[in-house]
Amino acid sequence: PAGRKLFLQLLLAFLPAAVIGLAFKHSIEAHLFGLWPVVVAWFVGGLAILLIPRLRSGLREGTSIEQLTYATALAIGFCQVLALAPGTSRSLATIGGALLLGLSGAAAVEFSMLLGVLTLLAATAHEAHAAGASMLREYGASNLALGFLAAFLAAFLAVRWLLTWLRSRGLFVFGVYRILLAAVVALLLWQGTLAAS
Repeated sequence: PAGRKLFLQLLLAFLPAAVIGLAFKHSIEAHLFGLWPVVVAWFVGGLAILLIPRLRSGLREGTSIEQLTYATALAIGFCQVLALAPGTSRSLATIGGALLLGLSGAAAVEFSMLLGVLTLLAATAHEAHAAGASMLREYGASNLALGFLAAFLAAFLAVRWLLTWLRSRGLFVFGVYRILLAAVVALLLWQGTLAAS
């Protein structure tokens, strides 16, 4: 029963990004695919990383994933919608939203990762349906399989390293990195060294 409840909560959390993403895909690509929107997303995301721990400092430890309600799962799903904007981290949006909604750090990371698996599999299936045949013709099945395997291994190792880092050091350095990167790229755009589109 607990597993079935979690599965239904993941489906519920997946729906907002799926529906809004499909409905506004072309508008997002037309208006948000450029360096200025990405710079803004980097800066806002960096601020969020620095501010969320302070906003959570007065709260209790947080609820476990077993205590997650359907309403909270849906709210986390709406947080994931923010990641439709280029430059916005899907993990940051869902983990940050879950923390602000009262989940413990462990529960926020676990739910975000499970939701990420579902979301990324669905996005991959959607793209494969749209362009899979042409990709097979262009690259061949063996190259696609090798690319998939390399991406899976790289993601697995990166997530393991990140979780180890988070346990001992937190996200502060990533927040500072995003803000500094946003500032440098904004300066280059303002000087005309980089093209905005």
